[in-house]
Amino acid sequence: IVSWFFKRHPEYFKEKTKFFYLGFPVCFYEGGGMSESKANAKRDKNEYKLAVRGNIPIFKRFIYRAALILTLHKLRGALANNKATAKFYQKLKGKMYG
Repeated sequence: IVSWFFKRHPEYFKEKTKFFYLGFPVCFYEGGGMSESKANAKRDKNEYKLAVRGNIPIFKRFIYRAALILTLHKLRGALANNKATAKFYQKLKGKMYG
């Protein structure tokens, strides 16, 4: 739901945010990196917050968080990641979204 929301509302990012081609890879991801380490979870969370605050205005961040809460994102995540309920959740989700 959240990715659907952002695909349909690209205006959530500041108008002056520019993306450009550098001509070379900025990073290579092979897994086992800083963000996957439990010891660095807090640091990763803080870096994420700084990136979001620098690119998405406060009101739009509020709307996004409200959408997460209203769509029960934690419950959906728990259902999707539980082996006992994942099949049921995927079936229900398939019926809802076609």
